[in-house]
Amino acid sequence: MLKIFLLGFFLAPIGDMVHVATKTTSYPDTYGWYLFGIPWWVFPFFGIAGPILAFSNDFSDRKFFGRKKRLGETTQIFAYLGLSFFLLAYILTGLLNFNPLLVHFVLGTFAVLFWFFLDKTFGGIILGISTAIGGTSVEIFLVHNKVFAYLPPNTDLFGVATWLPWLYFILSIGLGNFLRYQERVR
Repeated sequence: MLKIFLLGFFLAPIGDMVHVATKTTSYPDTYGWYLFGIPWWVFPFFGIAGPILAFSNDFSDRKFFGRKKRLGETTQIFAYLGLSFFLLAYILTGLLNFNPLLVHFVLGTFAVLFWFFLDKTFGGIILGISTAIGGTSVEIFLVHNKVFAYLPPNTDLFGVATWLPWLYFILSIGLGNFLRYQERVR
């Protein structure tokens, strides 16, 4: 879990930095210390979110879906490829933010192909959808409490981007497979 915390702490904020730089999101200027436009607390927030998501995937696998081997967990290359594609998708949401329909097309395609090539399980779909609902709900809560904001044209889903669930779906597949791979090599 420490590896997942560190990946969340150091890598996920890169996507957030791109979001701020491309004016997809913004933070109030009252947080004190910022690095490339994001406040200090984003790093530990993403660091903690990684193991929570990984644990929920692992728990769901064991409790509800059974332990089915997925291609995305079979080798180190696939495990890291999954996380890399998530980070690429996260960055693309910022670079393409001017056209939410294009982001939907790109992320929707990524999500389907990602699931098809690296997961192919019913549990992967359910975990992806659950993560999409949970993660998007947390962001809606944070936006409504003015912790940060999405900027137009990315505010149509209760103040957050309509493409956000796709991103969480991709994260669920990538992080879930990474955790499963880590458990296999232990």
